[in-house]
Amino acid sequence: MDIYNELQVGDKIEIELTDTQEKKSPLLSQVAELKQGKIYINSPLSDGHAYRLHDNEKLKFIFYREGKGIYSFLGEIVEKNQVQGSELQLYEIKPISSISKIQRRDHYRFPVIKKFKIESLDKDGQVISGVTKDLSGGGVKIITRNKVEMNEAVKCTVFIEEHQNLEAIGKVIRKEFDPILKEYKIGIEFTEIDAVVRKEIIAFIFEQQRLLRKRGLI
Repeated sequence: MDIYNELQVGDKIEIELTDTQEKKSPLLSQVAELKQGKIYINSPLSDGHAYRLHDNEKLKFIFYREGKGIYSFLGEIVEKNQVQGSELQLYEIKPISSISKIQRRDHYRFPVIKKFKIESLDKDGQVISGVTKDLSGGGVKIITRNKVEMNEAVKCTVFIEEHQNLEAIGKVIRKEFDPILKEYKIGIEFTEIDAVVRKEIIAFIFEQQRLLRKRGLI
């Protein structure tokens, strides 16, 4: 699989730091240009803010291919250029490994409140509802007054827009009860999710961050 043939301008990508011991959520970026065998990406975002990369820094880049899955490759920052009229940078990447297909659970978690419902696959279709606390390509954290069991299999539906619902199969991997608010915080890991749905989640997060930055809220 050739990197230059697989990547497309506008592709959303995640970036993992490899030269640090610090556990950090993946950075978010986008392919800006592909020309003459070179890859250029926009300044990555971390918690909505531009994150500065450094020359010769080695990073892991993750991208999604519809109908194929999740892929990654190692790359090195060759050069950075200031975007005219902006504090943002445009980075040139040199791939230093081949592409490999991966299964991964760590994704950037974006704080967002949206309505949801989950249908139990273990309890005769019991349906509960509530709101999300955060969302990522790997799972969702929800708030509800209904009790669910650890390791329970559920079908998740998140209503991210008026006419756009995202569905995935997941498993309850974390739960915490707040006795004052009398509600549960439930962590669900997606175990079966279509590549198109995962891509829509990443695109939604990018767009929400763009809007927040435009309004000066992050």
